[in-house]
Amino acid sequence: MDWMHSRLRVLAAAVGLLLIAALAFTATPARAATNRPAWASGDFWVYAYSSALTGTSISGTLRMDVTGTESVSVNGSSYSTYHVAATLTIPFGSLTLNLPATIWYSTDTLAIVKIVADVNLTFGTVSANSHVSISGNPPQIIQWPLTAGASWDSSTTVWDVTTNSTGAVRYTQMPLATHFEVQTDASITVPAGTFTTSPLKETAAGSTSFVINYWSPQAGNSVRTESHNSSGQSAGSYNLTSYRYQAGSLLTTVFLGLQVWIWLILLVLVVSVWVIRRARPGDSSIPIAVGLVASMLISPYINFYDLSAPVLAGWLILRTNPPRWQRAITFMVYVPIYVAPIFPLVTLAALCGWLVSLAALPVRQVRQASALTQAAA
Repeated sequence: MDWMHSRLRVLAAAVGLLLIAALAFTATPARAATNRPAWASGDFWVYAYSSALTGTSISGTLRMDVTGTESVSVNGSSYSTYHVAATLTIPFGSLTLNLPATIWYSTDTLAIVKIVADVNLTFGTVSANSHVSISGNPPQIIQWPLTAGASWDSSTTVWDVTTNSTGAVRYTQMPLATHFEVQTDASITVPAGTFTTSPLKETAAGSTSFVINYWSPQAGNSVRTESHNSSGQSAGSYNLTSYRYQAGSLLTTVFLGLQVWIWLILLVLVVSVWVIRRARPGDSSIPIAVGLVASMLISPYINFYDLSAPVLAGWLILRTNPPRWQRAITFMVYVPIYVAPIFPLVTLAALCGWLVSLAALPVRQVRQASALTQAAA
């Protein structure tokens, strides 16, 4: 008879784990929308740049460093922005072109508010210097969070103020209307790694060419930016090679998007496996009860009839002759179960506490219950 009880215990543990695993796979929802990244001084991103707009391949690097936040005025309107120092480096044979610029991004939308660049070109004894300031008033809007299928239109007036080496100033302005569309999540592999991204397609009004920015919550920025011509062919791209995004560390990003659900499910699985392993020498009631409770916790949809599962779990626990404190907890859990349709979070909290209390169940108590069960058999 011992071999039969041993097989029954293994079978019960397997049933408990299968109940948990089955619900874990069905509980995985689509990845949550990408929230607006929160930049901080010290964050940076380095991109490998390539372009074929002129028919000749051009490559280089772009580095962006966040230096802080500040208020920027554009045509009399003030905007809260991130101050970013950027440098575009393009090698031409033995020469290297460095184009430094300062970019101000809106802290509310991460849209570009203003760009200022000093272009200094020297060829032998000939030099050409100019100071360029480009701004949008009002800045275009990126609507966060980025949710697949979302779309919107945003318009602005682009102001370009250029001052050449002689001090002459040229003012130009141009209206710009852009259609934004969030595409289906995509897994993108770049030199910096593989990222789950929310692609944001941007198409200027009256144009068939477009740009796609692949926003990653882990990197806190676009990991790839693709430019496409009117035929849909690639006209250039920026691919992330290295970065530092302080809000994207493991400690903080686990609470963003889907990752919080993954960690909650893993936490339930770990606690459940711990309880099942401790109960393995004992009655088969505990593993099955744990499977029922855990499946309730990680199930994405619960109907009123599903609340019978905790009732069965309670009966299985009570038949193991648990300590008085465990009996009290088991009976108290039934109160929030009855109010589950009105206070679902209270019910989930009660079930979590119930599962944790099972991890504290004395092993000797389970073995005593198992001995009683075997004797009865």
